[in-house]
Amino acid sequence: MAFELLFGQSSRQTFRDNIQKYSIFGTRIKLKTYNYPIVNTKTGRTDSHEQLTLNQIWAEEFYKLRHRIIHGDTVEFQDFLFADLLKIIKKHNPHFYIAVNFFLACVLNKLRELGFNNIPHFVINPDAKNSPIDKNISGIQNEVFKIQII
Repeated sequence: MAFELLFGQSSRQTFRDNIQKYSIFGTRIKLKTYNYPIVNTKTGRTDSHEQLTLNQIWAEEFYKLRHRIIHGDTVEFQDFLFADLLKIIKKHNPHFYIAVNFFLACVLNKLRELGFNNIPHFVINPDAKNSPIDKNISGIQNEVFKIQII
């Protein structure tokens, strides 16, 4: 619901695009893309494949979790762990810990877009190596979606 308040109610595509835009807002970070299967949440079939960054892959899987919750589908414990369909990420972190990182970066960058340039510029760059500018607010060691201050 917090993301819907930030971005407005939107389609999966728009949600993925907003996560991509605001998680690396205004930087020249070029994230690796993957040919990712897009699964129809109603039929369970793969409709197509799209070129998505890891940030967008997380957004896709998080949106599917959201879909199951709001439509009253059965949600198992493992559904709350981020696991991509290509098995790119071996260590499965909880969706809600990852969501906090993305939400923090996106809300601050949305404020920057509105002209509040004195706000810290946070990005989520899963392709970056560990660095002293990483901020770990989740407490998860070796988290994939690290917050970095630019």
